[in-house]
Amino acid sequence: VAGLLDELRRAQGDARGQQEQHLQDSRADVAGLLDELRRAQGDARGQQEQHLQDSRADVAGLLDELRRAQGDARGQQEQHLQDSRADVAGLLDELRRAQGDARGQQEQHLEAMMGSRREQQE
Repeated sequence: VAGLLDELRRAQGDARGQQEQHLQDSRADVAGLLDELRRAQGDARGQQEQHLQDSRADVAGLLDELRRAQGDARGQQEQHLQDSRADVAGLLDELRRAQGDARGQQEQHLEAMMGSRREQQE
Protein backbone atom coordinates (compact mmCIF):
# COMPACT_ATOMS: atom_id res chain seq x y z
CA VAL A 1 0.00 0.00 0.00
CA ALA A 2 2.85 2.38 0.87
CA GLY A 3 4.38 1.74 -2.55
CA LEU A 4 1.10 2.45 -4.27
CA LEU A 5 0.71 5.66 -2.31
CA ASP A 6 4.21 6.73 -3.37
CA GLU A 7 3.40 5.98 -6.99
CA LEU A 8 0.15 7.90 -6.69
CA ARG A 9 1.97 10.89 -5.21
CA ARG A 10 4.60 10.77 -7.96
CA ALA A 11 1.88 10.53 -10.59
CA GLN A 12 0.00 13.47 -9.06
CA GLY A 13 3.25 15.47 -8.91
CA ASP A 14 3.99 14.65 -12.53
CA ALA A 15 0.44 15.63 -13.48
CA ARG A 16 0.77 18.93 -11.57
CA GLY A 17 4.11 19.59 -13.23
CA GLN A 18 2.61 18.87 -16.65
CA GLN A 19 -0.38 21.10 -15.89
CA GLU A 20 1.90 23.93 -14.76
CA GLN A 21 4.06 23.51 -17.86
CA HIS A 22 0.96 23.47 -20.05
CA LEU A 23 -0.36 26.58 -18.27
CA GLN A 24 2.98 28.38 -18.77
CA ASP A 25 3.04 27.37 -22.45
CA SER A 26 -0.56 28.58 -22.87
CA ARG A 27 0.26 31.90 -21.17
CA ALA A 28 3.28 32.33 -23.47
CA ASP A 29 1.10 31.57 -26.51
CA VAL A 30 -1.50 34.12 -25.37
CA ALA A 31 1.21 36.72 -24.71
CA GLY A 32 2.66 36.10 -28.18
CA LEU A 33 -0.76 36.41 -29.79
CA LEU A 34 -1.41 39.66 -27.89
CA ASP A 35 1.94 41.02 -29.08
CA GLU A 36 1.08 40.11 -32.67
CA LEU A 37 -2.34 41.74 -32.28
CA ARG A 38 -0.76 44.94 -30.91
CA ARG A 39 1.74 45.04 -33.78
CA ALA A 40 -1.03 44.48 -36.32
CA GLN A 41 -3.12 47.26 -34.73
CA GLY A 42 -0.08 49.53 -34.73
CA ASP A 43 0.56 48.76 -38.40
CA ALA A 44 -3.09 49.43 -39.21
CA ARG A 45 -2.97 52.74 -37.33
CA GLY A 46 0.23 53.66 -39.13
CA GLN A 47 -1.35 52.87 -42.48
CA GLN A 48 -4.45 54.86 -41.60
CA GLU A 49 -2.35 57.83 -40.51
CA GLN A 50 -0.26 57.62 -43.69
CA HIS A 51 -3.41 57.41 -45.79
CA LEU A 52 -4.85 60.41 -43.94
CA GLN A 53 -1.66 62.40 -44.49
CA ASP A 54 -1.63 61.44 -48.18
CA SER A 55 -5.27 62.45 -48.52
CA ARG A 56 -4.60 65.78 -46.81
CA ALA A 57 -1.66 66.37 -49.13
CA ASP A 58 -3.85 65.55 -52.15
CA VAL A 59 -6.54 67.96 -50.97
CA ALA A 60 -3.96 70.68 -50.32
CA GLY A 61 -2.53 70.16 -53.80
CA LEU A 62 -5.97 70.38 -55.39
CA LEU A 63 -6.73 73.56 -53.44
CA ASP A 64 -3.44 75.08 -54.63
CA GLU A 65 -4.30 74.18 -58.23
CA LEU A 66 -7.77 75.69 -57.79
CA ARG A 67 -6.31 78.91 -56.37
CA ARG A 68 -3.83 79.12 -59.25
CA ALA A 69 -6.59 78.52 -61.78
CA GLN A 70 -8.77 81.17 -60.14
CA GLY A 71 -5.81 83.55 -60.11
CA ASP A 72 -5.15 82.86 -63.80
CA ALA A 73 -8.81 83.43 -64.60
CA ARG A 74 -8.82 86.70 -62.65
CA GLY A 75 -5.68 87.78 -64.45
CA GLN A 76 -7.23 86.98 -67.82
CA GLN A 77 -10.41 88.84 -66.88
CA GLU A 78 -8.43 91.86 -65.74
CA GLN A 79 -6.36 91.81 -68.94
CA HIS A 80 -9.51 91.52 -71.03
CA LEU A 81 -11.07 94.41 -69.09
CA GLN A 82 -7.98 96.55 -69.63
CA ASP A 83 -7.95 95.68 -73.32
CA SER A 84 -11.66 96.51 -73.61
CA ARG A 85 -11.12 99.84 -71.82
CA ALA A 86 -8.26 100.65 -74.17
CA ASP A 87 -10.45 99.76 -77.16
CA VAL A 88 -13.27 101.97 -75.86
CA ALA A 89 -10.83 104.84 -75.18
CA GLY A 90 -9.49 104.50 -78.72
CA LEU A 91 -12.97 104.49 -80.20
CA LEU A 92 -13.90 107.57 -78.13
CA ASP A 93 -10.78 109.37 -79.41
CA GLU A 94 -11.71 108.48 -83.00
CA LEU A 95 -15.28 109.66 -82.40
CA ARG A 96 -14.04 112.97 -80.97
CA ARG A 97 -11.70 113.45 -83.93
CA ALA A 98 -14.49 112.63 -86.34
CA GLN A 99 -16.84 115.04 -84.58
CA GLY A 100 -14.12 117.71 -84.62
CA ASP A 101 -13.52 117.12 -88.33
CA ALA A 102 -17.26 117.28 -89.01
CA ARG A 103 -17.54 120.56 -87.04
CA GLY A 104 -14.59 121.97 -88.89
CA GLN A 105 -16.14 121.02 -92.24
CA GLN A 106 -19.49 122.48 -91.20
CA GLU A 107 -17.81 125.73 -90.12
CA GLN A 108 -15.89 125.91 -93.42
CA HIS A 109 -19.05 125.22 -95.38
CA LEU A 110 -20.93 127.87 -93.36
CA GLU A 111 -18.13 130.40 -93.86
CA ALA A 112 -18.09 129.64 -97.56
CA MET A 113 -21.84 130.09 -97.81
CA MET A 114 -21.71 133.35 -95.86
CA GLY A 115 -18.81 134.53 -97.98
CA SER A 116 -20.71 133.81 -101.20
CA ARG A 117 -23.78 135.68 -99.86
CA ARG A 118 -21.64 138.71 -99.04
CA GLU A 119 -20.27 138.63 -102.52
CA GLN A 120 -23.77 138.42 -103.91
CA GLN A 121 -24.92 141.28 -101.70
CA GLU A 122 -22.04 143.45 -102.66
